[in-house]
Amino acid sequence: MIASRFGQVELLRANHHGSGHSTSQYYVDTLDPDVSLISCGNNSYGHPAQTTLDRLLATGAVYQTTPARRTATTARR
Repeated sequence: MIASRFGQVELLRANHHGSGHSTSQYYVDTLDPDVSLISCGNNSYGHPAQTTLDRLLATGAVYQTTPARRTATTARR
């Protein structure tokens, strides 16, 4: 996997709006980000998934952006 080529990173942009299948536990554990960004708005898909939020919060701060409102919310572990 490509994540192992990079190792620990300071900033991670969550894949596919934080869906449950696109930012795996291995990916997060390998990259071990200090801060993660999730770009998503109101949607019927449930993005970001709670499992993704939990994975990312275990490593650091998570910022969710909502382009329509141009705001960010923060959650910390």
